[in-house]
Amino acid sequence: MGEQPWAASPGDQAAEGGPLGIRPTPSGQPAPGTPQPAGGHQAPGSPQGAGGTQPPGTPSPGTPSPWGDQPQWGGQPQGGTQPQWGGQPQGGTQPQWGGQPQGGTPPQWGTQPQWGGQPQGGTQPQWGDQPQWGGVAREQGGQGGPWGPGWGTARPKPGIIPLRPIVLGEILDGAFQAIRTNPRTMIGFSAIVAAVTTVITVVPQAFAMTGLGDSSLLDPNTTTVDPDEVIGLFSGVLAATLIPALIQSLALIVLTGMLMIAVSSAVLGRRTPPGELWSRTRRRVPGLVGLSLLENLVLILVPIALIAPGVVLLVVDQAVAGVIIGLVGGIGFVVADVFLYTRWSMAPPALLLEEQGVIASLRRSWRITSGSFWRVFLILLLTSVIVFVASSALTVPFSLLGSLVVIGQDNPYASFSLNLAQYAIGGVGQIVAYSVLLPFQAAVTALLYVDLRMRREGLDLELMRAHEGGLPT
Repeated sequence: MGEQPWAASPGDQAAEGGPLGIRPTPSGQPAPGTPQPAGGHQAPGSPQGAGGTQPPGTPSPGTPSPWGDQPQWGGQPQGGTQPQWGGQPQGGTQPQWGGQPQGGTPPQWGTQPQWGGQPQGGTQPQWGDQPQWGGVAREQGGQGGPWGPGWGTARPKPGIIPLRPIVLGEILDGAFQAIRTNPRTMIGFSAIVAAVTTVITVVPQAFAMTGLGDSSLLDPNTTTVDPDEVIGLFSGVLAATLIPALIQSLALIVLTGMLMIAVSSAVLGRRTPPGELWSRTRRRVPGLVGLSLLENLVLILVPIALIAPGVVLLVVDQAVAGVIIGLVGGIGFVVADVFLYTRWSMAPPALLLEEQGVIASLRRSWRITSGSFWRVFLILLLTSVIVFVASSALTVPFSLLGSLVVIGQDNPYASFSLNLAQYAIGGVGQIVAYSVLLPFQAAVTALLYVDLRMRREGLDLELMRAHEGGLPT
């Protein structure tokens, strides 16, 4: 498989440096491994370092220059390896000097040339920051490099997003592009999983509702109700609903995690067929299921622990104290669950892409989201609202259509075939919704994970190396 750009190194496990073995670098400093200009050449506009050559551009003859001895016009440069006027300067990318000096008159150096492009009139570079020689300039806000607008080259976009920190609009657009560029995996694979899980859910529900229709509970002539019959019927309905729903939930969680692998490949413009997707993720499925169960268990136990004291006080006839503590506990569990869910939201991509363990992926997500809680929370909240609204728009019409099947029936649950038809029609809406919205939600989470690592750990540089070197993702 070769080197993986996503894999965490042992240094990350010790909280030293990034998960790719690269340490986060301050803005404007060359990334480790970035080649430096031969011969100590400095970029134009940078202070003179030891052993480096002077940048072209001097004050009038006879005036002392802070850059050292400058060449005499019409003669040979003195000392060092000054560029030949009218020729090309040595080292790195050659600037376009605008033209050759005419008639011994020195060129006007008031406007500095843009390296790799044409000089921009009146625009001065920002002195003091060194460009990354041989690399790609880190964009700031998508408006250029750290040396001012126009310096450096734009970040490449080999896939669904540019290889730099991205904003909300680019995350949402990248999620839609991930679906559009690989529909066979993102939609087709999702549709198959959604169809299987829907069948698993619909058939037991139809049997349970048929049993309810055959009981005396829905008979208007019934005057007495057997408690044992009520308990048995509702136990069956509950089992027929909860168990398939749990299976469906776990299957969709696994599907969402698998789609994150496809999105990570789409970042570098690579499509992942369904067969390859399964082969790459099947070893991680038990860990993904375990992660989901552990997260949900904690999110269930937290509200129980916070609300239980209020319930106990109500039981012992301390109504006022019980209500107050219950309200405080209720607010506390909402805040705690939202906080934990947000801080652990990056655990699935960490488990799959970095091949972390269950506990390690939770710790990894906690570190990645540190300092970005509100941004992560608001993006996930907006995504959930989009998914909820779109899901309602897709499923409600099918549910209403399914209810037409039993209109006019004295006992709407008496026939198994009618129950099955009603739930099957509603299930079609679920399949359509899951096929489109689960890939979208998975893509947003995966791209948010990539963005957080690019901001904190320089993952964008590692992805560019993987893109240029053709490494697997």
